[in-house]
Amino acid sequence: GAGEGDPLLSAAREAAEEAREREEAQQEQQLEHNTALLEEREEGIADIAAQIGEVNEIFTDLATLVNEQGAMVDDIEANMVATQEHTAGAEEQLIKARRSQGSFRRKAMCMCLVLLAAFVTLLVLTLKK
Repeated sequence: GAGEGDPLLSAAREAAEEAREREEAQQEQQLEHNTALLEEREEGIADIAAQIGEVNEIFTDLATLVNEQGAMVDDIEANMVATQEHTAGAEEQLIKARRSQGSFRRKAMCMCLVLLAAFVTLLVLTLKK
């Protein structure tokens, strides 16, 4: 061909080729940059997922503790109710014991009076003879 020996055409072809190579190099650099950004984002997402797993574990542990403490509070409440019932029963027993003690004193006094009367009667009968 007629245009193969033309130095201008050859220089234009070389310039076009160099421009294409530069553009390809820029595109490759941009692709590498974008790939690095994507990898960095993937690592960040993986870190967040791991942290969410840890938070989930913390909440699970917390729920277990709250449940255990709820059971302990229920036990304490049951013990308080039982103590209140026992205290009421003890108060009843003390009232009965107080009544019983008063009744015993009255009976003991009556018995002493009867014995004293019997002794006085025996003494009077003995002295009359």
